[in-house]
Amino acid sequence: MFAKVLLVLTAVFSLVSGCQCGHDDPEDITYEQVAILYSAGVNNLAKYLDEDIDCIKEGYLPKQNEKKVFLIVSHLPVIQKTKKVINGKETIERTVISGKETYPKLWRLYRNGKNEIVADTIKTYPSAHLADPATMKTVLQDIQRLFKSDHYGMVLSSHASGWLPSGYYEHPEYFEPHYSAGRKAVPSVFVFPDGSFYHEERELLPGEPLTKSVTMHKPESVATELELLDFKDAIPMHLDYLLFDACLMGCIEVAYELKDVCDQIGFSQTEILADGFNYKNLVGLLLERPQPDIRAVVDDYFQQYADKADKSDRAATISLIDCTKLEPVAEICRTLFLKYATGLEELDPYVVQRYYRYQKHWFYDLEDVLVHAGMDDAEHNSLKSALNGCVLYKAATEEFLKGYGGFTIRTYCGFSMYLPSMGSSFLDSHYKDLAWNKATGLVD
Repeated sequence: MFAKVLLVLTAVFSLVSGCQCGHDDPEDITYEQVAILYSAGVNNLAKYLDEDIDCIKEGYLPKQNEKKVFLIVSHLPVIQKTKKVINGKETIERTVISGKETYPKLWRLYRNGKNEIVADTIKTYPSAHLADPATMKTVLQDIQRLFKSDHYGMVLSSHASGWLPSGYYEHPEYFEPHYSAGRKAVPSVFVFPDGSFYHEERELLPGEPLTKSVTMHKPESVATELELLDFKDAIPMHLDYLLFDACLMGCIEVAYELKDVCDQIGFSQTEILADGFNYKNLVGLLLERPQPDIRAVVDDYFQQYADKADKSDRAATISLIDCTKLEPVAEICRTLFLKYATGLEELDPYVVQRYYRYQKHWFYDLEDVLVHAGMDDAEHNSLKSALNGCVLYKAATEEFLKGYGGFTIRTYCGFSMYLPSMGSSFLDSHYKDLAWNKATGLVD
């Protein structure tokens, strides 16, 4: 489900470990904190992810002899960089060089005694790719072995599509020969109550920003993605935090599935513009302070878009979740889903707060769904109490790419959710395997 673009082909790459480069130190070192950037960029985000790494080098990095470590797991194509001066300002133009094979690598980024930046390759992984769960698990196990710690955290940057099956987001018709826009029939062009619209054409409109849409490997026309359940199983250590710089991951289904993997999770209910997080400040907020300031990371992300001069660029949603406080949300939702099953089936989806563009109608505001399904004031207060207990931070711009099939954001609870009346029997069958559905019974 991790991905935004795809012609699904679940290719299996054999995993062959690369050289150790002498990094298996027999000394038993335990690090205070280990921060990991998992950057899967063999796709149309390659130039953006490469730029992210350059931005990281402009900010804080730990010293070589510190007990705090910043690691990058990356897979990028060959990128040629050319310096140019435009309007008196030096910029770097990036060009992807096709036809040259590259492999994922694990590397440590730090400053040496002379305050110089060192990019130290720890290990390479020939004939592998980062959207393969076996590769992810092997790399993270290597990190556990080489950088022992009681405190790991990970930022994941790539494409994604929430809890959806791998490949479904871009091509639902490949999975459902008689696919239509949900159980409720809608026209190919539809105007929402807020004046926004969608249409079935999905080519980028002139001026439309590129979005990130978890992990996707697309070297040519074929893409491979990680399913949510495979992603969870590929993480061998417990994480203090898990931050998704990837689209549409802000689902209650994702948070609940990963609640036993991490303490805190930060994610977006909408797509994320391709520039993503503020990488210049990222490592400092994670490692420079005594404890990682995760709230500051998500707020830094939001503010960089909320402050944009161009209104069309002011497009962002983000929330930070305490995964240890999700059970009360599941308990109240289980009660409400059962009581208002008829209301959920019959509600008009076009008045519910949505987080999707065009015809990708699988992401709605959890609280607003239940408001329109008919819950009373007392039940609403109980739901709000449960949400306030686990949502540590939430922020949303007033609009999201409204000129490009987007929408007004009039209410925002910090979670999106699946609306079965706008789904399908195929999606229902997949949804039943999710921990959230097992806990709440949304789909019978």
